Amino acid sequence: MFDLVMGDLIRSSSTKMTRQRLRTLKDLDAAAILLRQAWIAVCGTAADPEGDIRAMLEALDVGPFHAAAETVKLLAQEPDDGAEQMLAARYNTIARFLPDLLKTFEFEASPAGEPVLDALAFVKSLKGRRRPIQGWEVPAKFLTSAWRRLVFPPPPMPVASVEKRALIVASTEALRTALHRHEVYVPGLRKWGDPNARLLSDTAWEAARARVCEELDLDVKPDKILAGWTDRLDAAHREFAKGLAANPAVRIEQQGGRDRIILTGLDRLDEPVSLRELHKEVEARLPAVDLPEMVLEVDSWVPYLGDFTHVSEANSRMDDLELSVAAVLTAEATNVGVEPIVHDGVDAQSRDRLFWVEQNYLRAATLSRANARLVEYHMRLPLVQAWGGGELASADGLRFITPIRTLNSGPNPKYFGTRRRGVTFYNFLSDQFSGLHGILIPGTQRDSFYILDGLLEQETALRPVEITSDTHGSSEIVFGLFRLLGYQFSPRLADSGSATLYRADPDADYRPLNPLTRDKGNLKQITSHWDDVLRVAGSLHSGTVKASEVLRVLAPGGKPTPTGKAIMEIGRLDRSAYLSSYFTDELLRRRINTQLNRQESRHNLARKIFHGQKGELRQSYREGQEDQLGALGLMLNIVILWNTVYMQQIIAEMRAEGIHVRDEDIARLSPLKFAHINFHGRYSFALSAEIQDGQLRSTRKPEPVTTTI
Repeated sequence: MFDLVMGDLIRSSSTKMTRQRLRTLKDLDAAAILLRQAWIAVCGTAADPEGDIRAMLEALDVGPFHAAAETVKLLAQEPDDGAEQMLAARYNTIARFLPDLLKTFEFEASPAGEPVLDALAFVKSLKGRRRPIQGWEVPAKFLTSAWRRLVFPPPPMPVASVEKRALIVASTEALRTALHRHEVYVPGLRKWGDPNARLLSDTAWEAARARVCEELDLDVKPDKILAGWTDRLDAAHREFAKGLAANPAVRIEQQGGRDRIILTGLDRLDEPVSLRELHKEVEARLPAVDLPEMVLEVDSWVPYLGDFTHVSEANSRMDDLELSVAAVLTAEATNVGVEPIVHDGVDAQSRDRLFWVEQNYLRAATLSRANARLVEYHMRLPLVQAWGGGELASADGLRFITPIRTLNSGPNPKYFGTRRRGVTFYNFLSDQFSGLHGILIPGTQRDSFYILDGLLEQETALRPVEITSDTHGSSEIVFGLFRLLGYQFSPRLADSGSATLYRADPDADYRPLNPLTRDKGNLKQITSHWDDVLRVAGSLHSGTVKASEVLRVLAPGGKPTPTGKAIMEIGRLDRSAYLSSYFTDELLRRRINTQLNRQESRHNLARKIFHGQKGELRQSYREGQEDQLGALGLMLNIVILWNTVYMQQIIAEMRAEGIHVRDEDIARLSPLKFAHINFHGRYSFALSAEIQDGQLRSTRKPEPVTTTI
């Protein structure tokens, strides 16, 4: 709650400051122009050997110039000024909750967060104090220069005077920033606690070190592992340099005084006539189907609805429980709610039954079990093998506006518009088109924090070893963690030419790449902190800490710790090797592009399914949001499985009819088609005989309301 309130205050203060700057810009411009004219006049007089500046000023009407100087003083900002002045004006709002916050929680800090704790302790000591605050008393190490100017105002204020309100607001903002960086934390909390506490303890790490190294194919000593990584980097650079002259997609140009790699975009793959005809034939033959029919038909092939058990794990004796679960899944995934699904004449679709099933059967554990069952069935279909072997996966975010008041959302004008909030459904797709996992992220926090979470948490039979994403996920620390855990990170890079190519051997000759590979990786940083690096990898591998949590520890506030720097150096080696391969291998670039395009198509299908209530997510609590988007992920896999089975049948029928179907064309088919699916239900125009005869319907009887007087 504190994070959300302070976030809103900071954003609204920034907006107000921007508006104020825009409103006063004309006054500031006018004052600047007038002062420029005065300066030009002074310079002209000074340049004249007979000029008298004092006489010129005495003859000048200085009133407008004094006024202009005062305007500049009031309106002009220092280069490092932000919205501090506007935020300081929100003191009354902050003063309402800050005392209770400091009273309720016991904060602790790393060495980097100690100045913030000192400031908070001083703020607490001000309660009931009447004597003025002296400048020497204030623990001011945490203050930025912009806040320092507000807390210690310049003359004409008295020397060493302190603006108490600005100090308290500055301390509160610093607390929020330090919590985000995990420099200050609350012991015992998951999100805001000490992430180091979730790493393997000294005793646990001593016991697990050998097992972790064996399972991750690492070594207690770094020499052999590091040699393998540097050899891979050297080979990638040499192959890139060797083929550069014959590579039409890559060239090196001078830009801004430095060499820069220019990568030409991929040409669109030609669609042969046979592929276009196959698309048309498959789409024409796919049976028309209602979405609820799909849900039940897929269950007749693979009984995934039986994986939805009661939250108490007790066996239910209700008749047609699977039908009720199917109805709730459909209601959640389409975002229409339970009411359109209710059928008073069918017990399994009664209002009370559906609400009860929603509360007791639909949850993360049952959704995950059902999804794993579908993925396992899907991966064994012969047609699926033409699309991929399951070794490659992609990660991307699907954004949803949350128009209701909820703590579990965040702002982003780019995706949600101004003054609106939303969430990101960060989902993972295999190269076989099956969804592996989904993670709910409030707002649009850095997606790269969650890529490894998805790989390590997913429970399907598929075990991808390579994952791709868009540029936003391609930080060096992410590359380093992927390499340590035995995965290949292969992002699509929008501005790959600006990336730095590191080398391990300062004497290696890469000929045309030498100007691009001047920077050398710091191998000593890796070897000096190797055991700590292994401990982080072991903690992730053992599941004691999430990757999204450990990333915040390794680089709090963008400042890497020594262990973070070591993993970053590993990432630099791995990223540089990947970049050289990325420039060299068109098939690699095309494979990555194809996989990410598949994910975009899956998102289009998700929007079609999640059509109710304008496609907005209206769950108030995180658990409800996770369950609903989990139902959407499961429904996507239901549609993909149904389409795959029927497409496989259609291809078999075509071949039986003597139609030649090329294997190359089958590999480019997609089960993400939806033109044959009715997502919106059907309208009934039948009336009972009684109503046709003019009889009115029975009115509804509301539940009795008990009034206490």
